[in-house]
Amino acid sequence: MTPFASYLKSVLLIVTFFSISKNTLYSQCVEIESILVAACGTPEGQNEMFRFRVGPTALNSGDMAINWPSNTWEGFIQNATTASKVAILNANIVAAGGCALILEPVGGVLPANAPVIVVTSYLFDTAANSFGALTENTYILSQPSESFSKSIKTSC
Repeated sequence: MTPFASYLKSVLLIVTFFSISKNTLYSQCVEIESILVAACGTPEGQNEMFRFRVGPTALNSGDMAINWPSNTWEGFIQNATTASKVAILNANIVAAGGCALILEPVGGVLPANAPVIVVTSYLFDTAANSFGALTENTYILSQPSESFSKSIKTSC
């Protein structure tokens, strides 16, 4: 084997190892993908949200806890109000030509690898939050808070 071929084989082996290691490392945990800061809607605190992706194993939302910088963790709520909000969001998605849906988890279980949006209050403003360009079914979780001050703090 030529020195160049041996070198190339070593490089490919290292790249393959790190690719597998990276995927394994990230796939074991929930991965936050985005945070909505300075949310639209009034009051702002009820309309803040973040998006994450579940790892390779289904996740029961009842087992989750969030450490908000300025509010108390209250768990999640799923009721007629949240179902109505989801129906409005889905009608808006269809009207905008989107090709996916917002879903509430059945029995609180989030499927493996599912994208999830967490909203700080079930009273969020559907008119201020458009998901019209949604291309992947996404689960939504809402906290039961009615008077939620700004939850997501930013600082430099």
